[in-house]
Amino acid sequence: MYHRVPLQPPVNDPWALAVRSQFFAEHMAVLAAGRRPCLTLGQWHAARASQASSRPGPRPPAGAVIVTFDDGYADNLDVALPIMEQSGVPATVFLTTDFIGGTEPWWDDIEQMVFDEAPSAPSVPGWAQARGTVLDDRQHAYVDLWKRLSVASPAARAASMAAQWDRSGRTRRLRPEHAMLTADQVRRVAALDHVEVGSHGLTHQSLPLLDDLGLEAELAGSRDRLATLTGASVDSLAYPSGQWDQRVAEAARLAGYRRAVTTDRGLVGPGSDAMSLPRIAVPDCDGDAFERMLSDLG
Repeated sequence: MYHRVPLQPPVNDPWALAVRSQFFAEHMAVLAAGRRPCLTLGQWHAARASQASSRPGPRPPAGAVIVTFDDGYADNLDVALPIMEQSGVPATVFLTTDFIGGTEPWWDDIEQMVFDEAPSAPSVPGWAQARGTVLDDRQHAYVDLWKRLSVASPAARAASMAAQWDRSGRTRRLRPEHAMLTADQVRRVAALDHVEVGSHGLTHQSLPLLDDLGLEAELAGSRDRLATLTGASVDSLAYPSGQWDQRVAEAARLAGYRRAVTTDRGLVGPGSDAMSLPRIAVPDCDGDAFERMLSDLG
């Protein structure tokens, strides 16, 4: 599981979302040179369905790897996908539809608000989620605001951030390295032979907190808008922030999704539920460390 592939590692990466392009290229070279077949999520699911029904067709290869991206950062198209095409590795890209054409998502907006005035020294990626980490005052401020906005509605998030920026007396900078895909770029992504486009929700809300109508709007709304934009069926879902429960999974099924991934760490096995597939988050590490990680996974 990847999110961002910037040319240079960010100074602050609270959730360890960035893998620098040099390391990402090394990861893809490892996959291209190795014995692990690489598939899109849709290809893997079709192969498993053929196996389950004893129909003719491909079977899920042992040790297969599915490379996924969440959120819809523009560097997925500009940086990551050309590397993957050259390496012959396919991808499944999950997009939050309301982020399409945006400058940066709300968690990056908080990061700029809290740290941009006086950037701190480079910190360990993922410090916001690392256990036992001693946070400084600004890191505490970031985590507190993130927790409040992670459960807020899109309108409440926007109003809260507007008020925060107004009180600061500063102006948001446009940061191209945090930009999201535009509608035209999404169409270009969808037109690539080695890419499957999936949904990451309409507004990146915590789905278990929504009522049934809210769930339908987030799940069916995102699926329909992406299908209209790309001209292709959208059958794969990544739960925003990995937050899901059985009610959410059933709502996703009813909305037309055939498979969904979480952020629960683990490997997919023969008995894995197609609506709650685990994933492995890939850290910002070089190719040798990536190869060791794959070997450790078995």
